[in-house]
Amino acid sequence: DSVFDTCFSPDDAFIATASGDNTCKLWNTQNGECVCTLVGHTGSVSSVCFSVGGGFALSASHDHTAKIWDTSLIAESYCAMTLFGHTNNVNSACFSQDSSRVLTASLDGTTKVWNSRTGECVLTLKEPGACIFSACFSPDDVKILTTNFDGSASLWDAHTGTFLRKFSGHTEIVFSASFSEDGCYIATASFDKLIKVWSTFSGAMVCTLKGHSDFVFSARFSSSGNHLVSASADCT
Repeated sequence: DSVFDTCFSPDDAFIATASGDNTCKLWNTQNGECVCTLVGHTGSVSSVCFSVGGGFALSASHDHTAKIWDTSLIAESYCAMTLFGHTNNVNSACFSQDSSRVLTASLDGTTKVWNSRTGECVLTLKEPGACIFSACFSPDDVKILTTNFDGSASLWDAHTGTFLRKFSGHTEIVFSASFSEDGCYIATASFDKLIKVWSTFSGAMVCTLKGHSDFVFSARFSSSGNHLVSASADCT
């Protein structure tokens, strides 16, 4: 079935893939062999990532859950915890930089922060009428960035849940957003075929990048912050 997401382990020794067949697979990067299949979701798996320090993987699914997997023994990986609480598809999930928290974004209009050790939901962010497509922590774990069906992105305090500001300017769904390495800028990728760059602190739009002829699914900064790479439905 379709593969919706993929990522490297921190040591680049393995790749994780998330699929519409309800599983994640872990692959050896040297020989391409599948070393483990993570089974447990009952809906398509929309995203997968490893914890920054390694040892755990995190998956998000259309079965309304996210799962934390113990991958310390990669070939014997198992589900360590299931995060219940969303009432619609979970579109994305990620660890904080210190791996102490997990962030999930759902079509139920909420973004949730979880204690990765206990599985307790410690914070719920909600915008009335929203459908959340993605969420990520800032590089310093102090802020949360969410993207919405209404063509906007929102910035939140990651500890209190306080709404800080909205980035509005797209005319279609904002599918994903990312921070620059220093956290000073935000890039939003939209179905309006545009990428916009914003100041994190003032909320001002810095520039609009045009060139794609179809939906833009993602835009990511280089580590230097001087370049952006984007992916689109126009096959580029």
